[in-house]
Amino acid sequence: MPFINIKLVPENGGPTNEQKRQLIEGVSDLMVKVLNKNKASIVVIIDEVDSNNYGLGGESIHHLRQKN
Repeated sequence: MPFINIKLVPENGGPTNEQKRQLIEGVSDLMVKVLNKNKASIVVIIDEVDSNNYGLGGESIHHLRQKN
């Protein structure tokens, strides 16, 4: 059973539910096409990560974005 985890940082209110639906469908279709997987067995999880919950170079992404 393929398990795909997509991590996104929501920006400007997105992604919308429709965009998430398209991501799930598109990634699943890609697994079928490239790896010949059974679409019914593919699990796709979308995690929306708040920019305060991860960092780069010792600073939160939220803080780095405020500096720019």
